[in-house]
Amino acid sequence: MAASSRLRLLIAAVFALGMAAVATNPVRAQSVGFEAGMSGVESYDGVRPAVGVSLFLPLTERLRVAATGSQWSGCPSGGCEDPRVGYGNRGLNVLGMFTAVDGRRTDLSLGAGMGWYEMKRLDEEGSGSESYYDEALTFAAELRRDVAYNSGVYLRGEASVPTDDSAARWMALRLGVDVRPF
Repeated sequence: MAASSRLRLLIAAVFALGMAAVATNPVRAQSVGFEAGMSGVESYDGVRPAVGVSLFLPLTERLRVAATGSQWSGCPSGGCEDPRVGYGNRGLNVLGMFTAVDGRRTDLSLGAGMGWYEMKRLDEEGSGSESYYDEALTFAAELRRDVAYNSGVYLRGEASVPTDDSAARWMALRLGVDVRPF
C-alpha cells in the first residue's frame, strides 16, 4: 500500500471517529468571550494591560476549540519609535481545550495549540517597520464558572513558546465573560 493511500485512510478514519463523537454527544452552542487582563512579553518592561476576544466551538461534551485574538499595550524596552524591531502587540491562538475537572457549575480545562505573534522588522528601505507573525506552541489552563443558562465567567492563563526555541516568550492572564447568542 502506498504512503499516500495510508495517509488518506488515516485521515478518513480520524474524520469518521471525530464525526461520530460529535454526533453522539450533546454539546452546548458556541460562545463568544470578551477578556481583559495582563500580558508579559519577553522584551517588555513588566506586565502590560491586555484585551482579547475569543470564539469557543464545542466538539464534544469535554473538548472544544478556542480561537483568541489579543492585543496588549506598550513597547519593548527599546521604545516605540519607528523603525521598531522585535516584539509587537498582537497575538492569535487556536487551542484545543479539554475539560479535566467537570464540576456542577465550575470547570477546569487544560489546553494546547498553536499561536501566532506579531513581530516587527525593518522594511526594505530601512526607514520604517513592517509586521510579520512568529509561530509558537501555546499551553493554557482555564477555570470557568457558569453564571446563567447562556453565559459564564472564566480566568485563562496562557504561555507560548516559539516553535524554534524552548523558552516561553509570551504569557497572559485574562478574565473573560462569554455569552452563547444561539
